[in-house]
Amino acid sequence: MMTMEEDSVAVISSEDRERTNPRNVSIYAFTNGMPDNTASAHTDDRSLALTLARRVIDSSAPIMAISTGDAATLLALLSKWHREETFKKAATLVSKRLQIDDTLRNSLSIFELTDCLASLARWDQDEEVFKTTGLALIRRFALEGASVGYLNGQAVANCFSALAKWHNESICKEAGNLLAMRIAADETILRQLNGVRLAICINALSRWSEDDVCRMAGVRLAKRISEDGNLRHNLNARYLAVCLDALAQWPSDEACRRATAQLARRLATDASVCDRLTAKHFINCLRALGTSNDQAACKAAGVRLVKRLANDGTLLQQLAGARYARDCLDALARWPRDDACFHTAADVLQRNCDTASQEASIA
Repeated sequence: MMTMEEDSVAVISSEDRERTNPRNVSIYAFTNGMPDNTASAHTDDRSLALTLARRVIDSSAPIMAISTGDAATLLALLSKWHREETFKKAATLVSKRLQIDDTLRNSLSIFELTDCLASLARWDQDEEVFKTTGLALIRRFALEGASVGYLNGQAVANCFSALAKWHNESICKEAGNLLAMRIAADETILRQLNGVRLAICINALSRWSEDDVCRMAGVRLAKRISEDGNLRHNLNARYLAVCLDALAQWPSDEACRRATAQLARRLATDASVCDRLTAKHFINCLRALGTSNDQAACKAAGVRLVKRLANDGTLLQQLAGARYARDCLDALARWPRDDACFHTAADVLQRNCDTASQEASIA
């Protein structure tokens, strides 16, 4: 099953973009001594955010006096550059503050809580402090089940981005069930899920694919995919792959099969989608489509994928490497061996794997 951790994103609305702007007045008050808006008008947002991060790290910003609103805003801001060490260090300190202070954590509004979850889920490495804080927030969320009724589509997706990351934790499944019931029963929430938000939600629900409530919500999202052409058209390669992988967890459900076929048609006919799939997403599409290879649309999309494999030397080299080789060969094995194009693709990939292995042993 596909994971989204490597390139996970928070769901950011126009309101969030304004709130996480480093020039936000609340953040200036928090950092004490930052230049005013006029003086910083020509300084880019990342530079200001970096100044904020450094002040948190060197303690010139009063982290122990941070408010709930500033904690959520600062985490969201730092997570925009989550791969950079300085932002990660500052986020670690904010996360620890939330972790140890029950009063601060419990004072977060439900929307601030979901914003924090989405931000915390973005850090992949040395993540224990972020996970511990995230699980503490999820426990509060699960205990306050009634709060789910106040969430809009963006907040639901923000929650699911964290729940999917830590899906093996029982509290995440419990919280996921609460959100699944909302999706299954609330048409308004369903319509508030644009392509990215829907992909995040169905990806999380598929982690608990055998759970009846999660399956019900996943099927409801599948129907939305199959019925909404604009939504399908606006999915980029990455999120189309995420949806296909999630739908494959319910291969016998007719709604999921229809949604898979609709997405497969887009993949087969839109070169901009097929050609932009990364190695990871390419494998997951190939594997997901293989579960429905009896459908003509899925077969056509699979053929389109192996044609790219035959013509894209860079992709072939990536897939032949140790990181992806076994997964790609397993995905190809889901297709009929009597079909020449898939048989040939498997043979070509195996030869390249053998060559890469020999070169590695010599080196």
